[in-house]
Amino acid sequence: MLCAVTWILPFCKCVTCVGIEELCSKRDELHRQILEEEEEKRKIQNDLRILTERLSKVNESLSKKTASRNEFDKTIAETEAAYMKILESSQTLLNVLKKETATLGTNQTSGATSGRPQHGHGQHMVHAPANVSRAMAPST
Repeated sequence: MLCAVTWILPFCKCVTCVGIEELCSKRDELHRQILEEEEEKRKIQNDLRILTERLSKVNESLSKKTASRNEFDKTIAETEAAYMKILESSQTLLNVLKKETATLGTNQTSGATSGRPQHGHGQHMVHAPANVSRAMAPST
């Protein structure tokens, strides 16, 4: 039987070598795939870092621009409110001048018929300067 054992031993070594070579080949392929994925991971992490920096800059810019826009909105609202007050005051002044002009016109007309001024007996008339009356008088 010694003869059969000596014949099987080299055959087993050869089969074992083929199995080990296959395992080594599979391991090498897996190692290559790992290296490729690690490189891809490195690239993705770098891209992510770059995109994160860009996102941060865009967020900062948006924040500044939003604050500026809010300041514009506030200034516009305050300016519009002040403008409306000026318009209201101008309209009130115009109405007072119209009323005074009408009153002066009535007093001058009635004073001309009686021959004496109508603002006697302690009454004081407020007269608008002629250039203001003309400027504020309604155009015909």
